[in-house]
Amino acid sequence: MSAAAGPAYIRGFRIKKFDKSRGVPIFTKNMTEKLHHYNAPISEETWKAAKVYFMSNILTNEEILRGGPGIYTWILKADNFYTTKVTTPQEIGTLHFLLDELKKVKSGRFIEPVVLAGELQVNDDSSIVFNLLSGSYTLPIIRGLNELDLKGLSAYARDQIIKKIRELSKNPEYTDLSKPLKDGMLGTIASSIEQMMVEKFRTNVMYNEQPLIDGANIRTSMNDIARFNSFLTKKPNQGGTRKTRSVLRKTRKSRK
Repeated sequence: MSAAAGPAYIRGFRIKKFDKSRGVPIFTKNMTEKLHHYNAPISEETWKAAKVYFMSNILTNEEILRGGPGIYTWILKADNFYTTKVTTPQEIGTLHFLLDELKKVKSGRFIEPVVLAGELQVNDDSSIVFNLLSGSYTLPIIRGLNELDLKGLSAYARDQIIKKIRELSKNPEYTDLSKPLKDGMLGTIASSIEQMMVEKFRTNVMYNEQPLIDGANIRTSMNDIARFNSFLTKKPNQGGTRKTRSVLRKTRKSRK
């Protein structure tokens, strides 16, 4: 019997299902090497329950060290970092978009926007390596926000992002989100973020522009597999079967 298709659309649901650059599906691999390809929420109600669980995993500033070694996604809102541990290459519950959706931070009657986002890794010695890789938040700042991006921001959000980028880049002339960052600004921003993380996380922090999630051998615990099975549907014939492994071997050979 094949898995149910799940609802056609549920607001807020996003996971990585396909690697467009390599032309292959993205799988979740459990501790016994079995592959799972999650697809869609079972229902609106299960997605609501999933979000409650994902929200409970969000750590603020120095709380990250309680999460232990591993790879995390992070967002910066106002002066605080919000992080969550990545437990699957499909980034179930850890995409920057969902972090923003789940972690609403208010300043008076206004909701604080995401200023920047990226990935980080907590090492065994509690030191941290981070990058600024986020196609949803950092990249638009670097390139300059397009008209659609700008329309999606409130006047308050635009003002707060400009103010924070001006502070982080140490460039008082930065006033227009639609303009690309000038030479040297990104490096200064990275240095400022590094210093902020040192102060907030209270550990050694280093910036590295290399990706952390892509290519990482992330294994998903059996407890998380059970949770994901209760929240999401899986595509049939893509759960670590002989057929799936054969397809993957052929795909790898074709890339050599």
